[in-house]
Amino acid sequence: DGSVDEPNERLRMTAFVGADDVDEGNMTNLYYNHLKGLCGHTGEPIRDGFGCEQNVGPVTRFWYTGDPVARTGWLDDREPSSDKYFLISSGPFDWLPNEKQAIDFAVIWARGADNLDSISRVRDIADELLKTPDYFAVNVSSRQEMDIPTGNPQLSPAYPDPFRSRTNIGYSLPGSIKIQLEVFNLLGNRVRLLDSGFKSGGEHRVTFDASGLPSGIYFYTMTAGAFGQTRKMVVVK
Repeated sequence: DGSVDEPNERLRMTAFVGADDVDEGNMTNLYYNHLKGLCGHTGEPIRDGFGCEQNVGPVTRFWYTGDPVARTGWLDDREPSSDKYFLISSGPFDWLPNEKQAIDFAVIWARGADNLDSISRVRDIADELLKTPDYFAVNVSSRQEMDIPTGNPQLSPAYPDPFRSRTNIGYSLPGSIKIQLEVFNLLGNRVRLLDSGFKSGGEHRVTFDASGLPSGIYFYTMTAGAFGQTRKMVVVK
């Protein structure tokens, strides 16, 4: 809803600031201003088309707001090989002093036929990630682009089933993704968290120990990104 206030809500980039003046001045204030999307030395707003050079033009928090592929708007016309210094910030944050929070983030890159083709490829990858916002773990190396998983995860039947105390539950993933595997009773109460976190692509298996649970029907559910699947198993004492 535009306000970052729900648990685990996705934080989007809120400022992308050219930091050409990082080598001089009061570094603490300079970086803090940049992280707020402001001019480093003055703390004044950035002006679309002028940056921090003149106090004219509309206010923006994004340096070079144009489209380099379409060659429209405010662009960086320096040579592609020239030095670039930028700071990216997200938020807002509401942390208390000494509070710890975990943040997952993705770094997207691609190499095309030239610098503009590379931008187009990065946009394509970003579009794919936006379709599946619950995972960021992707296969990246220094010489290959991000490997976007294809296909759906699969949750296998428990084996053995029915069972007295223990059974095995398998699942397969088309690529690295964050999963959660849970067991519920007939009343819908969760009785066990079997597995969770980012998992690599391939086959996985966990053991469910029901020795402390009464006989009956149980359901196990796996969620992986936007995918969800539930199966039934029976405990017999």
